[in-house]
Amino acid sequence: MPFIPSNMKRAGEPTEFSMRQAALSPVRKYDIFARDNSLVYSIEGDIAQLGLTLRQGSSDIVKLKRKIGSLRLKYTIIRNGEEAGFIEKDSIMRSSADASGTLLGRKLVIKSHDRARRFDIGLDNVMICQVNHVHSGMLSETFEIISFDKEMQDVSAALAAVCDRLHEIRYSCEEDN
Repeated sequence: MPFIPSNMKRAGEPTEFSMRQAALSPVRKYDIFARDNSLVYSIEGDIAQLGLTLRQGSSDIVKLKRKIGSLRLKYTIIRNGEEAGFIEKDSIMRSSADASGTLLGRKLVIKSHDRARRFDIGLDNVMICQVNHVHSGMLSETFEIISFDKEMQDVSAALAAVCDRLHEIRYSCEEDN
């Protein structure tokens, strides 16, 4: 799927990845592949769904720790072992799929479009990534990740899993109606 224009300025040239959610896993698990189908990152959650860990090879690069007790979906972002910021769903309403927070002292936003099938991830109103929901099957889902900032590729990849969760929340709201 090609890049879809947004009102945010892009941080740089696009690099495309494919994210596939593992089928029939007791925990959230994703694999992220480069255009040549080589594995770049893997993301794995824990059984209690309290966090996600992005790995490159055997190294933990980014961790998203879910904040318990918050009415809204909220994660603390830990990058290279240090707290780097947070991301929080903007509304307790399930029909909203937007989120915001901070990353390295900058304003972080996830803006949903097309009924939460496309997400723009921005830092200080500059797009660092776009996540597109490509395929939803009975056993798996596929997303396209377009990164515009090489320095933030790891965080963008981890936040793509948050976009999947926001997509699920939004979609469950439609099924209730």
